[in-house]
Amino acid sequence: MSVSNSTVTDSKQALMLAIALEQHNAKWFRQWSHRFRGYDADTYKFFQDLEQEELQHEQELKLEYIKYFGEEVPKDIVPPNELKQYITVLESIDVNKRMEHFFVVNSNMAQTLLQMALLIEQYTRQFYLDLQAETKDDTLSNVYKKLGEYEAEHEQLFYKRIEMEQSKNK
Repeated sequence: MSVSNSTVTDSKQALMLAIALEQHNAKWFRQWSHRFRGYDADTYKFFQDLEQEELQHEQELKLEYIKYFGEEVPKDIVPPNELKQYITVLESIDVNKRMEHFFVVNSNMAQTLLQMALLIEQYTRQFYLDLQAETKDDTLSNVYKKLGEYEAEHEQLFYKRIEMEQSKNK
């Protein structure tokens, strides 16, 4: 999934988009953690931990926003077009439309959710890499670099989870 930041040219808009993205990812991970609760306690906890990390990233970005712009982050951030497009893609592949159960009941469903979560992490990492490449501000560049590294770590964790889930079918 490619990320286009053509409309994310100023630092304020970029930070607001990053905050909205972290909020959105935390919401998905919270929802998915509950789906795994009865199926796999480790994956349930894994998603809960990721939700907390995304919320921590959101707080870090809000602090950078306040430090950088000297004002509070707007209460209701209107997601820019990039995030709206991203949400549309995720919703188009939402498991509710492809699976009969809300809760994970088998390995195939578990793998599908884990693959979707991996897509989120890949998208988010690429988003931060793009912002890092486009920003002229060293402070924000370092923030985006750090967040991109976090997302890359999350990707690796998802690859391992997917591999573990696939091994259950062997």
